[in-house]
Amino acid sequence: RLFAPDTIRISRYDESKRQWLVLPTVIAAEGTATALFERLGYYRLVGSVSGWEAKLSDGVYRLPNSSKLYLVEDDIRHYVSTAVILESWRYKLSEARVNFDLNRVPLGTDLKYRDGTLVKAGAATYYFITEGRRRLFMNRSIMSAMGYTDEQALPIELDELVSYPEGRSIVEPTSKPNGALFKYSDSAKVYRLENGRKRWIVDESAFNKNRYRWEMIITAPLLEIYPDGEPII
Repeated sequence: RLFAPDTIRISRYDESKRQWLVLPTVIAAEGTATALFERLGYYRLVGSVSGWEAKLSDGVYRLPNSSKLYLVEDDIRHYVSTAVILESWRYKLSEARVNFDLNRVPLGTDLKYRDGTLVKAGAATYYFITEGRRRLFMNRSIMSAMGYTDEQALPIELDELVSYPEGRSIVEPTSKPNGALFKYSDSAKVYRLENGRKRWIVDESAFNKNRYRWEMIITAPLLEIYPDGEPII
């Protein structure tokens, strides 16, 4: 029996975890599967046999009699190691649903802190997670001048922190990192910075649908100008 076409994914074998991890895969109309390869390794196609695949709506799930949590997005499940990581995606433990078919959803990479998350390591060391990297705030004054507060920071353990490649340190507050949510003092419009461009989040519905965190919105000076990107709907 053939794989159901919409379940086919390219996967990479993770030797440290001894398991196949599903990569974000694009299936073209002619049936070609493509994915972004970031390293050498063992790759293969995986999928669910037609009639066996499980279709779950996006959300947090666990199997019966198990405490392990998974976030399902775009028909791939991601293991959730801590509730704090889940919080960065604006989900709560109380939202977890029990589903017997969870193991029939392809397994992807472990869930990481979402880009645009401010994290705190130890007593007073702050990082901004952006583009899958950690960027150190050189000091708390720079973080405060950018508009962030201690209350916005989520805790992160050292072993989790070092799993993020180190990016450039943030040494001045006038250039926001990608993933930042911000507005200007003279407008109610909220933007998300992506690739150095500000993308207007068109309304409250779009903000909630994308599961952005309201408490992460900061205010930018009027003279801090960014080119416009495509609106987020």
